Amino acid sequence: NKPDGSVRMCLDYRPLNSVCQKDNYQMQNIDDILDKLPRATFFTVLDATSGYYQIALDEESQKKTAFTWKRKRYEFTRMPFGLINAPASFQRIMDQIFSDEVNEYVIPYLDDIIIFSETESDHLNHLEFVFNKLRNHNIYLNKKKCNFMKREIKILGHIIKKSERGIDPQKIE
Repeated sequence: NKPDGSVRMCLDYRPLNSVCQKDNYQMQNIDDILDKLPRATFFTVLDATSGYYQIALDEESQKKTAFTWKRKRYEFTRMPFGLINAPASFQRIMDQIFSDEVNEYVIPYLDDIIIFSETESDHLNHLEFVFNKLRNHNIYLNKKKCNFMKREIKILGHIIKKSERGIDPQKIE
């Protein structure tokens, strides 16, 4: 069960993953991401609803996700969790969507989209631009997990605000 009480179906794709060629798509280093953020004053963190499920699978890939439940065969039409290349595939798509803006004022990191700006008016313009891009690419957001126009955010295990970056104390045991 997910923290909100909903259920996420999870299948064991280890046999499939063992015969897949690993996609070595280079994701941004978390420290590099975090280093860019403290120059901003305003932050928004968007959450792509069930991120991987927003990515359609081609017919051949659908067949590879087949499973049986109650004597019926099913295939995913959208990218499920558990596939070895799901994170790289999703990140590549998000990076392509924001290719011109990455690191300027938006950083997609898997299903999180971080928007950062120095002024309120810039931030509103950046939000509008990001929303238009998401709409044009049919990427949906989970509004319950989005945080808008904040001066301090918790992201990737850290707390970020203008000119400051620290580890989130809740992540330390």
